[in-house]
Amino acid sequence: MVSRMTRTLAAVLVLAGVLFPVSALGQDKPTAARPSERDQLGGFHLVLMLADNKAGPPVEGVTPNVARALKDVQQLLPFKSYRLLDAALVRGSNGTTRISGPDGSQYVLVISGRNAGPGAPVEVDISLRDQNYYVTNTGANQQRPPAVLNSSFRMSVGETIVAGTSKLAGSDQALVVVLTALPDSALHQQ
Repeated sequence: MVSRMTRTLAAVLVLAGVLFPVSALGQDKPTAARPSERDQLGGFHLVLMLADNKAGPPVEGVTPNVARALKDVQQLLPFKSYRLLDAALVRGSNGTTRISGPDGSQYVLVISGRNAGPGAPVEVDISLRDQNYYVTNTGANQQRPPAVLNSSFRMSVGETIVAGTSKLAGSDQALVVVLTALPDSALHQQ
């Protein structure tokens, strides 16, 4: 559980471009059981949101845990509304997935998680890259597009966090990545 002082410090760090952990328990399914200390990391639930300075309707189509994480950061970030763009499930501790952004843009999200064992925090690295932006060097192979967002942090299995934000150039909008570290037991429920 993250203390109020830790949350405040984390909020200051996110405004400086780091991350903001939220101590909201999260799973792939809202009805999934609370993870136990024996649960290992089973995968990640990723949600890509579009944050805007303009007021808008309440966020729809997200799990209660994602809604709580966004509610916690609404008071700390300059955004007044959030819109769901896309979501993805990554099974296992490492993976790559494509995720849709605003106006038909496509992103590649690469995630790597290291879990030292049951009850231990998960070390996570994420990278969000614009799939449509490739730089070609003369006579060389295509290079990877520059990262829209890179973030490294620790989280607990079952925790939902706002993993990072990235302002969209020339606008008052930003991409927001919300991440839940799913327990293995949540992915094996029927």
